[in-house]
Amino acid sequence: ENKADGWINQLINLARNIPKSDGDVLRICATCFIEEKEYDCAKDVFLKLNDLSELMKLFMQLNDWDAAASLMQQRGRALDKGILQPYAEGLLLQDRFGEALEVCSKGGLVEYSQRMMKQLADNAIIECRFKDASYLFWLLSKEQLKMQNEEGARKFQVYNDMLL
Repeated sequence: ENKADGWINQLINLARNIPKSDGDVLRICATCFIEEKEYDCAKDVFLKLNDLSELMKLFMQLNDWDAAASLMQQRGRALDKGILQPYAEGLLLQDRFGEALEVCSKGGLVEYSQRMMKQLADNAIIECRFKDASYLFWLLSKEQLKMQNEEGARKFQVYNDMLL
């Protein structure tokens, strides 16, 4: 066992024994684990802290989209919108368009989702994939109608509250 391994093992033991109330110390441990490519240890620290945003960032850094998708399914709305957009972009890079749209939809990234659908539809037209383009425009119009209905319902509620 070389000196570096001994240091990492000591840090692993330290991170396991530190209570989660010492979040600052645990975050420093996680940073060290990432620098030393001890990703499983960093993951354990983020789980201990219940820091889903940092865990998602780690998965994205590692391009571990399956783990990211699993985290999305388990914790969905608890994830920060600032994390969801890069996650959706990572899915797009892997040609996982449906999953990327689902992430946007579940995460409330409406504008980003609409831009993505429009871009995908435009690309489908350029590539003469008209069936795909028509499907994407249908999804886009459905999303737009949903937004209009929600806005109309909100305005109606405001008006109704004013009358009562």
